[in-house]
Amino acid sequence: MITMFNRKELIAVSSLREYSDIRRLLMAEGIRNRTKMGKGIGGAAAESYAIYVSEKDYDRAMAAIRPALRSE
Repeated sequence: MITMFNRKELIAVSSLREYSDIRRLLMAEGIRNRTKMGKGIGGAAAESYAIYVSEKDYDRAMAAIRPALRSE
């Protein structure tokens, strides 16, 4: 279980496509994750997506999302 006490922010992105690609890669590796969504400044339409994983899964998660980071 991922709680605020044992989680680590993996990455924060502003693109829904990047967010979806990263979540897909994590799920394919069986890495549990949680997302915190935020609004842009002043409630602007732009959203950000912070993806968190368990501290113990952090290194494995970074390796799993590397292909998505290269495609930017």
